[in-house]
Amino acid sequence: VLKSGGVLGQAGDWLQWGIDGAAKGVEHTYDGLSGLLNYKKLQKQRKEALELASRQQWQLMHLQSDRTKEREEMEQAARERAREIEKHLAHLNQMKKERDAAQANWRQQSNALSTQTGRFKEKEEEVERLRVEAEKMAFQEAAALSALEALREKHLLQQEEGRTRALQMEERERELRHQQEQQQRQIDALKERLVQMEEATRQLANDAEEKDEELPDEFYCPITMELMSDPVLAADGFSYERAAIQDWIDKGHVTSPKTGAVLENQALHLNLSLRSLIQDRMARRRERDGAAAAAWEGRGDASVPDL
Repeated sequence: VLKSGGVLGQAGDWLQWGIDGAAKGVEHTYDGLSGLLNYKKLQKQRKEALELASRQQWQLMHLQSDRTKEREEMEQAARERAREIEKHLAHLNQMKKERDAAQANWRQQSNALSTQTGRFKEKEEEVERLRVEAEKMAFQEAAALSALEALREKHLLQQEEGRTRALQMEERERELRHQQEQQQRQIDALKERLVQMEEATRQLANDAEEKDEELPDEFYCPITMELMSDPVLAADGFSYERAAIQDWIDKGHVTSPKTGAVLENQALHLNLSLRSLIQDRMARRRERDGAAAAAWEGRGDASVPDL
């Protein structure tokens, strides 16, 4: 009987030790779940930052392509204007030659007519005609010179506009590169934080495995209050048993069973991390309970006397 009393006392001590360890285990489990949620949040931020950097890279490439295309168009327009100016210059030179020839002819005819005024009246008419043609050519030459000057001014204005647009595009390109560098620094910082969170999560998991823990409340469905076997994550940020939350939604509910707030959407996502934690914890509990039962049966056979 004394031996039986000692065994019972020792069992009570073990039970008290198990309760204390369970309380500490719940605290570590809460820290681990918080770290897991922060880790997922950082993963989402990293994904958004990468998508933003990709969109900015695409915009930069598109801007560079537009700049190259516009530069080629400006060069083509400049070549066409140069060809047009050369054509006008050639035409102007031809008109000058024709004017010089006409003036020379007019002077020659005038000199000839000055000596034959009385006899060759018809020659005066020819001289007048040649003079009118010369004046007409002079007017055409002045118009051509004016058009040429207008073309030169237009060409200079377009060149100035092209330089201004090129400077604006270069400034925009520098801004995009600066934004891309900032996004890359943010991505590097997020990567470093993810590594730290992964290390902290692994440390918490290792600490939890070394202790004898009770199951935390997060392992139980807020609707059925039973241990979850297929946990899913809803839009309110809480995990539920898939069948229970699906039945809740099918019945027409649009609010969170946990908080009462309106759900942003009805999408359900499998919570693999929580399911793995539940399965691992239950496996360890079964192994621990089996070992404890075997040890208890062995001690009982050795200490209880036969009556």
